[in-house]
Amino acid sequence: TFGVAFSPDERVRVAEALDELGVPRIELGMPPASPVILEGMKRVVKRNLKAELVAFVRTIKSDIDMAIDCGVKTVILEHIMNPYACELAYGLDKAAVIDRLVSSVRYANEKGLKTIFMGWELTRGDDLDYIKEVYTTLVREAHLDGLVAVDTVGTAMPRAIRFIFRKLGEWLPGVPLELHTHNEFSLANAQVLEAVAEGATVIHTAMNGLGERTGNTATEEVAVMLELLAGVKTGIALDRIKYASSVVENISRRPVPPSKAIVGNG
Repeated sequence: TFGVAFSPDERVRVAEALDELGVPRIELGMPPASPVILEGMKRVVKRNLKAELVAFVRTIKSDIDMAIDCGVKTVILEHIMNPYACELAYGLDKAAVIDRLVSSVRYANEKGLKTIFMGWELTRGDDLDYIKEVYTTLVREAHLDGLVAVDTVGTAMPRAIRFIFRKLGEWLPGVPLELHTHNEFSLANAQVLEAVAEGATVIHTAMNGLGERTGNTATEEVAVMLELLAGVKTGIALDRIKYASSVVENISRRPVPPSKAIVGNG
């Protein structure tokens, strides 16, 4: 979120609130982003929370090493998956992308980390054969504990998300699927429902809908929506949502609008 930067102690407090809420997995941050983030991540790990603690890293060995130094046991490796951007912005053809992903995931495997791959900018590419070849090769030549489908700028129609998850399920049987989306067009919650209907087992969320630009799908909205409307058990303590929201509101200094769904005071 623009203008939001947690101190190490604030990062610990937010993580504790999410842990008390029952969030099963907490992404602590990207270790190479700044020394402050790195220190905050280390402090959270030392708290011995119940939640699975995750580092977000690039497909670079030094990033993976920094995650290990933080003490986490799980990493999410990210790389762009739009074939046009890969080639024109990064100078990587398909073979080079596959080589980078396979070598990075294998390195994380060798270090004993639970390894999840997150291919961002997935929904604005239109070459399904490209995606299929990259992902099936990655799964065949390395071990993935999960794969994240990403709608980076929130432009995918909900039915498109359902189609993507159906295809991923066909191509990658046995690989747990996750969704990471943004809310530019207020489609995020509808996308979540479609992804879950097609077998997604993890949804990336942010308390109070914080996140880049218009934000990620809101933790409180997804939890209540899935529990009360879809009958999906999330493990979230619904009676603790307002408290966790207030902690994040105060630390982030981003006021929750009175009309905000679930946690607004209006």
